[in-house]
Amino acid sequence: MGKSDNIRIIRSSEEVDINNVNISYFNVTDRTYTKTGNDDEVSFMKFLLPDKAKFVPLND
Repeated sequence: MGKSDNIRIIRSSEEVDINNVNISYFNVTDRTYTKTGNDDEVSFMKFLLPDKAKFVPLND
């Protein structure tokens, strides 16, 4: 898995920039993410499966 400008690993929901809808934020504290559906997000989720980590979409 290479570097992506569309993925951010965060520890707190306060780190989410709500003005940038192109970035998927993966919160490692509560294991949620902001679902954008972009190619980088999908690739990252596939990389994590089946046994590295599991995240659920954050309800807006």
